[in-house]
Amino acid sequence: MRRIALPQGRLLEGPTWNAADGELSWIDVLDQIISSGGPDGSRYCREPLAGGEPASFVLRAGGGRLIAYRHRLALIDADAMERQSIAVPAFDADRESFNDAGVDSRGRLWVGTMDPGLKSPTGALYRLDPDLACHRMDDGLVMANGIAWSPDERHLYICDSGPRIVYIYDFDINHGAVENRRIFARFDENDGSPDGCAMDAEGHLWVAAVLAGQIIRFAPNGSIERRVATPSLWPTSVAFGGDTLETLFITTMRPYFGSPATDDDGALFAVEPGVAGLPTHRFGG
Repeated sequence: MRRIALPQGRLLEGPTWNAADGELSWIDVLDQIISSGGPDGSRYCREPLAGGEPASFVLRAGGGRLIAYRHRLALIDADAMERQSIAVPAFDADRESFNDAGVDSRGRLWVGTMDPGLKSPTGALYRLDPDLACHRMDDGLVMANGIAWSPDERHLYICDSGPRIVYIYDFDINHGAVENRRIFARFDENDGSPDGCAMDAEGHLWVAAVLAGQIIRFAPNGSIERRVATPSLWPTSVAFGGDTLETLFITTMRPYFGSPATDDDGALFAVEPGVAGLPTHRFGG
């Protein structure tokens, strides 16, 4: 595993591979910045984000991004100007805030929410369609994090960092429906908490184990196939990228609640795990 020679951040999240530009993008949640650059750290640039604390972002099919701020969703044009805030009728800002997001192959955004106090199951899973119609798809999550799909698109996975569980749903790609949520994997105390995740082409789920300094690869049956140690104890998310999608990029954070930090906390890392990932889909709206 190698560290990409870039400045450290505070809470790096949401690594996203842009195949059209050959670049990786990620956000710093606390510093409210989105960064991008080549897979070796070249062409590095930082862009301040106005509008509050960003939780996650996805690329849009027509250029630009959709950003999930803590309490709203916003469409950003290719020139980095905000075009529109999106109404989410069922969203309750007193009980939940947006967190990680992903896009399915039909261009629909899926975004989870979390209890701001990180204790109660007031979080939910939402679906935003390309026509900007928003649907609350499930409830009862504490801290919804990484979202991913199986290669055959028959299952959706979501990490809940609160109870340290990765859930799996039956997924209907044609109708954008989920049902039969159940436990896919449960983390014990030595595993840390599941944060961001990414699916590989072999149907194995890679999950960032924050607090445990490792990325865990789960087989389709939920068993642990591999553990990859990270220089930082605080990996937050993962994404496959590079020309052949064979590089796994890893974001990390600096602890901001009393734990001592190291020089590797808040850095960006990369490793070739010997398997390719899946392409990144773009939001259709």
